[in-house]
Amino acid sequence: MGVVINQYSSVVVGIPTLLIAAFLCWRFLGLRYAISIASVVLLTFFAFQVVIGGGTSTYASSEDFESAVSSGDPVFLVLYSHL
Repeated sequence: MGVVINQYSSVVVGIPTLLIAAFLCWRFLGLRYAISIASVVLLTFFAFQVVIGGGTSTYASSEDFESAVSSGDPVFLVLYSHL
């Protein structure tokens, strides 16, 4: 499954979306609804962050990885950067 937005950009998109949703709900529906909607939006973005977050490695050790690379079969390598 292709990811449309990476996990770091989702924070940049999520915070303004949360603020805009909370402000619009507060302005048109009231504070009680604004808190409820903001909570739902926050939980949705948290779930989205967990889903697109980096998964566990296929290889348990560096020796397993080295044996897969040196096996002679094609290897698809994906590098993640968690700064």
